[in-house]
Amino acid sequence: VSRLLEITFTNGLRRRRTMYTPSHFALEDDPAAQRIMRKYNFATLVSGTQTDVMASHLPLLWTSQGGQYGSLRGHMAKENP
Repeated sequence: VSRLLEITFTNGLRRRRTMYTPSHFALEDDPAAQRIMRKYNFATLVSGTQTDVMASHLPLLWTSQGGQYGSLRGHMAKENP
């Protein structure tokens, strides 16, 4: 299952990417997905270098506006490592 994601940065820059989800992880029940996003309103961003890996928790807000599936808004401070 693939879905198109659109990311809008605070400077107005937009990126569109398709994200593949294996069928055994796909959640086809949109209301259930929306309930999960409201209840667990954060994401874990994993990033790294050649020598280190870091996980950062990002607060998110889901809204039904902004596209076929709604949109997620989040923030990560520039000063975060």
